[in-house]
Amino acid sequence: MLKTWLLVAWVGTNSNFMIVHESFTYENCIEERKAWQLILKREIKLECVQDLKEGRSLYPKRFGSQGLVK
Repeated sequence: MLKTWLLVAWVGTNSNFMIVHESFTYENCIEERKAWQLILKREIKLECVQDLKEGRSLYPKRFGSQGLVK
């Protein structure tokens, strides 16, 4: 099974992100991350991931976000 690596820029909390680049190898993703860090010149958390579910489970759900069924 072919998996790709996603270069993700985390914005604010771990549930807000933007996919910056997609690579087929981890090494290419790291090289792309280094290039983006030079371009951005800011401390933005860039990370190479394969599964976007990782970041979403770190924070508890907001009160009232479960929805109601009537």
